[in-house]
Amino acid sequence: MKRLAAISLVWCLALLLSCAPSAKYKGLFNLASDSKYYKYVEYSPRHRAENPLQLVVLDKRPPEEKVFNKDIQWFYDDIWREPPASMLKTIFLKELRTSHMFKSVDLVGQESSFVLEIELTSLIGHYGNGRVAKGIVKVHNILKSPSKKQIIMDKNYEGNSSYPVHSHASGWKHTYYHIGKALNTVVEEMLMDLENALIRESGK
Repeated sequence: MKRLAAISLVWCLALLLSCAPSAKYKGLFNLASDSKYYKYVEYSPRHRAENPLQLVVLDKRPPEEKVFNKDIQWFYDDIWREPPASMLKTIFLKELRTSHMFKSVDLVGQESSFVLEIELTSLIGHYGNGRVAKGIVKVHNILKSPSKKQIIMDKNYEGNSSYPVHSHASGWKHTYYHIGKALNTVVEEMLMDLENALIRESGK
């Protein structure tokens, strides 16, 4: 009986440790520079604004998403090479600049600038619950016009990607991939909506 209890204790400890984040993953992940896991959209708009754009990215995630929780969040803040909002700022800057949708895109605005405020409200990477790797990205976007900084677009976006994984050892890699895929969905939809908002604005 004692031997059975000892074996059960060892098994439970091993299971617990297998769920805990390993130190080797800390500071390892960065979607902004990892083309294998985040595919840039490279959006090509039909309409281009003659004004510049000021980009503002804010972190509005709840505190429980920023720390490790085996039931909710594996990709807690220390896992990323830089803070998630900073990483997304780099991605959005590159996507917007390469699209040439605006005259220029910067973090500092001008009098004639559109202003795009992006609030990161959720970024979750989780592996578990039947060995399913999943990524969830949620943002809230507000686009303001240059003249009186009136709101011309206000929308929430959600990207959700998941897939069963048969090997626990590859759980991190697959989860990382699905975060990138969820973000790609958000960015592509956001860029299309930005162009449509600019078309509506130019027609006034």
